[in-house]
Amino acid sequence: MRYTLLMSVERDKQKKLHDVAEAIFSILIRGGVENLSHTRVAEVSGVSRAWIYKYIGKSDDALVAFSLDAIGEQFAKVDGLLSRDSAAEVRRNLFQGTFNMLGTTAENPSLMSLYYRYAGTTNPIGVKVAQLEKKYLQAVRLQLEKYFKLSAPDARILAEVLHGVRMGLAHRYSILGLGEITNAEGVQKALRRLMRSFLIEDKKNKRRSASNTR
Repeated sequence: MRYTLLMSVERDKQKKLHDVAEAIFSILIRGGVENLSHTRVAEVSGVSRAWIYKYIGKSDDALVAFSLDAIGEQFAKVDGLLSRDSAAEVRRNLFQGTFNMLGTTAENPSLMSLYYRYAGTTNPIGVKVAQLEKKYLQAVRLQLEKYFKLSAPDARILAEVLHGVRMGLAHRYSILGLGEITNAEGVQKALRRLMRSFLIEDKKNKRRSASNTR
């Protein structure tokens, strides 16, 4: 009985933290950091100011810090990538990370709007996004060099391309309606089909090149 009660309390806390994070994201997107306040967050989230004071903090800086941590939890999931020990596992992890991102942004659509508003800026949120992206791109680059034997410049370019595809898919899926016509499994199927098509065409082009040099 006590364990069930504790689990219920923890679920309620996590839900409120999620609601507060979404409210902060929404306020930041619409009005920027200057419009962030405990009163406004409480109104948008439906969570009391007293609860926010207790679990997040009483200053505006605490709200900003909480929002940055929440962003970090969603975008900085590179530990699984770094723990891979074969090319096949890295490939699976890159796919799975992309589809995890689809699910995350579908549940928290404000994340993508926040990303595109602040990425590349010197705002604290923009700086945090840049730090997270640098960490992710470095992890991908190192694995591409190690397991796919790519040069550092080629690995860096491919890491950037993969990240661009990942973020573009997440944006279309959560904001621009792709998630309304298919689910993550449908996107995965389409992406695998596209990659197979490119591989087939690449092999055909290589055969043509080899034939032309004879």
